Parts: sequence; C-alpha cells; structure tokens
Amino acid sequence: MIEVEKDREPQMMRWLPAPRPVLVDPRAVFVLPRRWPAPGETALGVLSGAVDPMLSERWVPALLHRWLRTNLGGLWMGEVEIVLQSRNRMLRVPIRQWINQSAIRLPDDSD
Repeated sequence: MIEVEKDREPQMMRWLPAPRPVLVDPRAVFVLPRRWPAPGETALGVLSGAVDPMLSERWVPALLHRWLRTNLGGLWMGEVEIVLQSRNRMLRVPIRQWINQSAIRLPDDSD
C-alpha cells in the first residue's frame, strides 16, 4: 500500500480538512450473509451484549473523513466512521468503513 501525504494527495483521493458530520445508510455499511439465525434462535443474553448494526434505521450519524474515486464510472467512495453500540448500551465500538456515495448525505434541519 502506498502512503500519501495529505498535502500531496493524488486526484483520486480527497481528504476533508476536518471530519464532517454526515448521515449514512446502515445497510451500506455491512455485507450481510444470505442466511443467519432468526432472532428467536439466539439466546437473549447473547443478543443483549451484541452490537446493534441499526439496520432498522434509514439514516444514522457518522463522520466523513475522505473521498476516494474509483474506476467504476466515476463512483466515489467515502470513508466514514460510525459508532456502534451494544443493545444493552454497555459497549461502544467506533468503526471506519468505505461506502458508496449514494449511501452518504448531509444532515438537514429535519434530522
């Protein structure tokens, strides 16, 4: 992997001066398996301490760090940071993930 200094970035990558608050579609963050156990098949103790991917939400808050241009017809990918919580609120895990531009939007007054 080639490390790039921020002041000499190539045209394919754009760093933001500071992370910017955005909203992301949580379904774009995770690649889910085709099948997984139904909720009733997992013990409640396991579920309470498990991280909630917030898939029932349409948009979740995140921080956008940079953009990366792909060779897929001009598609841009954004590197976002999302904080996931366990269902019992005892654990908070920040994750960074690249997601496509259509799954990122700026918050508006109604959010």
